[in-house]
Amino acid sequence: MKNMTIIANNKILYDMTIQAIRSALILKARAISDRQTEEGKRDTDEPYDFTSANAYDQGVHEICAVLTSIYGGYPFEAINAISIIIRSQKENTKIGYDSLDYIEMFEDALERARKDAKS
Repeated sequence: MKNMTIIANNKILYDMTIQAIRSALILKARAISDRQTEEGKRDTDEPYDFTSANAYDQGVHEICAVLTSIYGGYPFEAINAISIIIRSQKENTKIGYDSLDYIEMFEDALERARKDAKS
């Protein structure tokens, strides 16, 4: 029975981690999209407002704080890892909604972010 408890805990942690990564990616993609829209309005002298983009970014920061508690390190490393994934998946309009292995992607991006922070 003890092994089942460990398996259940591992499954719950896995599910929480994958959902946090997906949510952060969805929010970051939305923040970038909203920011680009508002920059276009600003450039054409239309009324613009970056409030929603900033709110999405704040959501990413909060989720990355949770990911930091799982993976260790500093929140800015997790934030940078999310940005690395977004940049590498520019053509993927379904980011966060598809069945890619986001945990492996995040771990690779986190390793890159940590290397970049040291240099």
